[in-house]
Order: sequence, then C-alpha cells, then structure tokens
Amino acid sequence: MKNRVISVGLMSSGGGEGSLRLFKSIVGLSNRQSIKIPFVFCNRDKGEYPKTDIFFSEVEKSGIPLIAISSRKFKLSRNEIDEDGTNFGYEDRILKQLKKFDLDLILAVGYMLITSKIHKKFPMFNLHPALPWGPKGTWKNVIRELIEQKITETGLMIHRVTDELDSGTPITISKFNIDVNSDKSHRDMTTNIRNAILERESDFVCKTLEMISNGNINYNNPENSIDISDYLFNSSSSSS
Repeated sequence: MKNRVISVGLMSSGGGEGSLRLFKSIVGLSNRQSIKIPFVFCNRDKGEYPKTDIFFSEVEKSGIPLIAISSRKFKLSRNEIDEDGTNFGYEDRILKQLKKFDLDLILAVGYMLITSKIHKKFPMFNLHPALPWGPKGTWKNVIRELIEQKITETGLMIHRVTDELDSGTPITISKFNIDVNSDKSHRDMTTNIRNAILERESDFVCKTLEMISNGNINYNNPENSIDISDYLFNSSSSSS
C-alpha cells in the first residue's frame, strides 16, 4: 500500500458548511499526498437545495467529475427501466456509474442516506460525529443524545460501513470534551457542540487519509482503531 496512489471516491449530500469544508480540505490534501479523487457522488440534483448548489460549484471548480443522481426524484418515480429492460433500484443506478472507476475505497462525508448495496461492492467508510460507543444516527440525533445523557466526552470516528448503522469497525477515532452541564440553553449547547465537530472533522479526515496513503493504516484489515487525537488538538480542551 505504501508509495502507491490511493483512489478514494467521495460521497456527500453536500448539504452545508461541513460538507463544503471537508471537500476543500480533501482536495487540498490530494495535491500533497498520493491520493486521487476520481469522482464526487451526490444524492441531489442541481436546483434541489441552494447549499448543495454551492457545493456543486466547488466540485466543478476542482475539475473532479461530479455524479449527481437525485434520490428524491428517484423515489417519486419509484423505479426506472434500464435500456436493456432491467428494473434498476436507486443504488443499482449509482453502482452502474461507480463501476467505471478504479477505486480503492469510498469515503462518505456528510452522506445522509443509508446504503444497502454499495458497501458490499466496495470498501466503504463513513465519517461519524461520535465515538464507537457513542450515539448513532445523524449529527442532530448525536448531539441531542449527548446533551440528554450529559455525556462529557465525545469525538469523531471513521468506520467501515456495514448493514448495521454506524457500527462498523472504526479505523480512526479522535476524542474531545464538551460542556453539557452548564446553565446554557439546549440550543446554545447544540450550537457549541456542532461547532466543535465542524472545527475538527476536516483535520481528522485528512489525517486519516494521509495515514492510509502512507501505509500506516491497513483499512482492509484493521486490527484496532487508531486514536489520532494527539495529532490534531488537545483532547482535554472543552468547547465553550
């Protein structure tokens, strides 16, 4: 794996600031490391969501091929008939596009759909805004549970995508402390925790990809997850 260009396909819903920041950071890393981004896949079309259109503009500016297949439109149409008469489901449509590329792995960053087929065809990993033993689901669900259960240590992980939501083997984790016992409102705590996640996730993802590129992580058969907190920030600092 060492000294070989790693081909990493990206999947994102492109829904906000986090997705845009992650994409820019990964592109910047690919200019310095032996990492190739053959495509960016998004489950939205142009015109569906203003923030995703901004994301699309950034992808197009980078010159990386963009594959956009609207899950919403597909759901409305129920199904599609391929030119050979085959009735294709949504993920079949995606896989038909992805098989054109020579991929080492797929990384989902801010991808809001659950896969059932893609992760069985390619090594697929997901950025999740919690630790392996922490809350599952979307970032909103994660933060709500952190506050309700007064969990003071949280973090990030990149894990293998499996049939069980957010429960695949993690390859990297990073920890940090949060303040959930203050007199602040639920809304303020949500904002602070969300900002703490956004501030850290780009560096976390890029450090993980760098370690894969350098051969320091065997993503196909990881023995244990690697805690890279010390590479990124002081894990004892709290969000304020």
